[in-house]
Amino acid sequence: MKIKSPQQRVKSVLLYAVVALSFGLAALMGIAVIPGLFGYTPLVVASGSMEPTLHTGDVVVVHKVAPASLALGDVVTFRTQAGLITHRIVRIDLTPQGPMFQTKGDANLKADAQPISGDKIVAKVIYRVPRMGFVVAFANSPLGRGLLIVAPLVGLAFIGLRERLQSRQRALDASAAQGQDKTE
Repeated sequence: MKIKSPQQRVKSVLLYAVVALSFGLAALMGIAVIPGLFGYTPLVVASGSMEPTLHTGDVVVVHKVAPASLALGDVVTFRTQAGLITHRIVRIDLTPQGPMFQTKGDANLKADAQPISGDKIVAKVIYRVPRMGFVVAFANSPLGRGLLIVAPLVGLAFIGLRERLQSRQRALDASAAQGQDKTE
């Protein structure tokens, strides 16, 4: 078994860190980009109103559906003046203007004050990725961008520079060894 020098250990750790960060970036891209290619949208859960079903920091992936296809118990994202909200449908009233959806957060004691018309429904929740929203939020922060994008690039540049310097040193050592062989 070959024993690694401290420099080789540092190089190995840096390489593993770059690979791990790259896989992390690929996972983020998989959650954020790939669903979008198929008409799905990832959203980060910002409050605990749907606990224990959805937790703050989860990512929910939603898909646009026809309001007529919604049923009691479906978890939907809808538009309000305050922004997007994701709650469960607890009642559906059929009106001449179309279905009206009464929604409620699972953690809330009361249903939402106003029923939602079908045109306010943005999408239905298809699945969730637990706690990934914290990673997404971190990746969108300046520090997160630095660590997920700049750090792997710096690590790769460092590894490449180190390889180049070691190669140059080996060439100098080989040249010096040849020079000693000729003088002996």
